[in-house]
Amino acid sequence: MVKVNAIEFRHDRLSRKPTKGLIALGSMNDCHLPLEHYIQLTPRAMAVIADFGFPVPLLTQSDLALRDMAIFQRIQRRARAVASFTITQADDELAREPGAPPSSARFAAMAQLTEARIETGVIRMPILPFIGDTLENVTAIVTRAAAAGAKQIVP
Repeated sequence: MVKVNAIEFRHDRLSRKPTKGLIALGSMNDCHLPLEHYIQLTPRAMAVIADFGFPVPLLTQSDLALRDMAIFQRIQRRARAVASFTITQADDELAREPGAPPSSARFAAMAQLTEARIETGVIRMPILPFIGDTLENVTAIVTRAAAAGAKQIVP
């Protein structure tokens, strides 16, 4: 279900806020689901957030965050913007999920956002016992995240 009035609702609510609190995007579900290619609700919501100067941490498993790079930069002019990517497996084959880009695409998006001076990070959830918790996998994720410019890893 798409909340067609979400942007107007957000604009109305944010215009009445006397203080600037953190607005987390994607904390309950991914805001860059495949449908987002068409409806583009996230960049419209981020634009409203940028207009009012609120800080934004965005959590996603999609490289679609690259599409919103200019809006991240707008947010950063007045507040902090962070793009964090869910990465549970360094190996693309093990990380395969329907509708989600491979881990390599997420690392590449992270590197491009970092290059554009957008803070990035990795969300390591869920950690799957005996699959995602191996020393090799964890080391590979940390190494690749550091190479892409990630500033934090949340286990």
